[in-house]
Amino acid sequence: MIPTHTTTISVLRRPDPADAYDDDLETAYLAISQGVRAHLDAGSGSSTFAGGERSDSLCRFMCDPADITTLDLLLDEGTGLRWQVTAVQHRLPAENILEHMSGQAQRWEGVAG
Repeated sequence: MIPTHTTTISVLRRPDPADAYDDDLETAYLAISQGVRAHLDAGSGSSTFAGGERSDSLCRFMCDPADITTLDLLLDEGTGLRWQVTAVQHRLPAENILEHMSGQAQRWEGVAG
């Protein structure tokens, strides 16, 4: 459990793993978890322009323990932004560390030219 949170997230997953690399965000996703306490930090990430009108953004996230895998989508329930998970780690309790999930996610807007 993280000590403080700035938002809550829903974890969304495609039912068919073969579709995981499809960029079409309108493809059906299933809600695996909702209302997960989280902190998404885009300030420690980066943004790049990939030509044309497309921009890519990275963020780091921490959240309460949840079923999250690479290529899941994190829906920020506060802003409505969707982030695709690129790396995730389950952090187990240890001295002065609470059990939580941490990782990196990306989002993109527009189309590369």
